[in-house]
Amino acid sequence: MPKFIIKPVELEAIQYQWDDETISQEEAEDNIADFINQNIQSLSDHEMILIEISGEKVDVERGDWVIKIEGEFEVLSDEALKNNFAPYDTWLDRVRFEQSIVGSNTEKLTVAISKERPSFVSEVQWAYMGRQSFHQTQYNNILLDRIASAELDLANKDA
Repeated sequence: MPKFIIKPVELEAIQYQWDDETISQEEAEDNIADFINQNIQSLSDHEMILIEISGEKVDVERGDWVIKIEGEFEVLSDEALKNNFAPYDTWLDRVRFEQSIVGSNTEKLTVAISKERPSFVSEVQWAYMGRQSFHQTQYNNILLDRIASAELDLANKDA
């Protein structure tokens, strides 16, 4: 059976949500229509709207997210979005997220190669893993340096 991993992907998203104090239900609908650049169909109770994705009508319930990945739209529940994607507002948030992934993967690789080489891993692959660990550590350190430098710049700007 084939195995798959999730590719790192950046997406844009808008939530169909309102609170009647800062945004009305009609504004939430207008925001979705603007995001997908099409008219939407409101159902009678407005708790759900219909949008067209790839020629099919798709339900968007209150709290759902309409996401755009590589020019294509999809609908995700709030739970699915939060379980599969990490939000970021600035490039620094994006670098912090990247560093957390690289740091975690580097730590796992370091633990793996600190043990005896498993018989199913060739000596050549084991040597490559050692080189990979070295370079991942360097990459992780560069990301940490970028974060520290940016945080220092922000602190100096605020002072």
